[in-house]
Amino acid sequence: VGILSASDEDATDAGRLLFSIVAGLGDASLGAFSLDSATGQLRSAAALNFEAKSSYSLTARVQDPSGATATAVLAISIVDVNEPPVMAALPQVALAENSPTGTAVIQVSAQDPDIGDSITWSITDGNVGGVFAIASQTGAVTVAAPLDFESRPSYLLSIMARDSRGLTTMGAVSVQLIDVNEAPVFPNAVVQVAENSAVGTLVGAPLEATDEKGPSALSYSLVANAPGGLFRLTGRQLEVAVAQLDFERESSYSVIVRATDNGQPPLWAESRVTVAIIDVNERPSVVGGTRTVAENSAVDTFVGAPITATDPDLRQMLSFSLDAADDGGLFKINPCSGQIQVAVAQLDFESRANYSLIVRVTDDGAPPLAASAAVTVLV
Repeated sequence: VGILSASDEDATDAGRLLFSIVAGLGDASLGAFSLDSATGQLRSAAALNFEAKSSYSLTARVQDPSGATATAVLAISIVDVNEPPVMAALPQVALAENSPTGTAVIQVSAQDPDIGDSITWSITDGNVGGVFAIASQTGAVTVAAPLDFESRPSYLLSIMARDSRGLTTMGAVSVQLIDVNEAPVFPNAVVQVAENSAVGTLVGAPLEATDEKGPSALSYSLVANAPGGLFRLTGRQLEVAVAQLDFERESSYSVIVRATDNGQPPLWAESRVTVAIIDVNERPSVVGGTRTVAENSAVDTFVGAPITATDPDLRQMLSFSLDAADDGGLFKINPCSGQIQVAVAQLDFESRANYSLIVRVTDDGAPPLAASAAVTVLV
């Protein structure tokens, strides 16, 4: 702290003076310093804290060999030195995954020994993905981004407290995420199956939901079927249950499939599955029968009514032809209308009274399909 000096008129007493502390302002003053009796060196004897006591007052005495004394009052001022903040112990924190943004995580705190000093807070390490934030003025740690136990179950955050003059203190917060059961994700889907499919035909690819615990944690059920129970579900696979699929009657159906996990409590998600029926070319049908025509009829004379044919497929074009006949080429048929006509004017009842024709009708599908019918022509 300093060296006390004293002088003595007696030359023989030089270098034989003894120093001591005889009084102080308060008990703390006496114990805070020590004085070397021979040299007068004043030293601190305890930790000095400006914030606790900024000054001391001591009475020092000097004595010569003859016992004569003199005293002096020492005023000692403590110089304030910047000291780093002292951070409170940081506990481990348990936090549920999926906690919303802004959820409070922990309130960190620190004390600065320097009176009136301010503290600024920051996270310096461990904040992977920036999922946490700390209020720089208050030390409040909150959730800043989505937390996912499956992606990262824990964090170790390094927290810094900095005073206004740049001294810092570090602390660590361990954040352990709590696994929370989450509902599966099951998007809507579109699958296809051909019309006229048999029972057991697979309808599209197996359906697939996703779950944090993996596919083995899920079970599937059909909760809303098409009218007439047209479909069934085996595991994840949709199948034809009733062989009544007809594109021309209904080109699509909607069913709802539910995926349920094995969590506690179990959670589920539903997918609206659109079943698109694929149009398949179907064979036309043709009606034969009997037609009559007068003998001696001229070429192009109509032989009864046109042949009728239908096709289950919408907007199909049908064409007619004579497939086989024993008429010697006496008849022909209009390929568009199905009208049988006289081709050669040689019909004679007395020579022959009836003929057998085979009429074929062909659609324009891919591949084209055909049907035939027998027609008897009476002359």
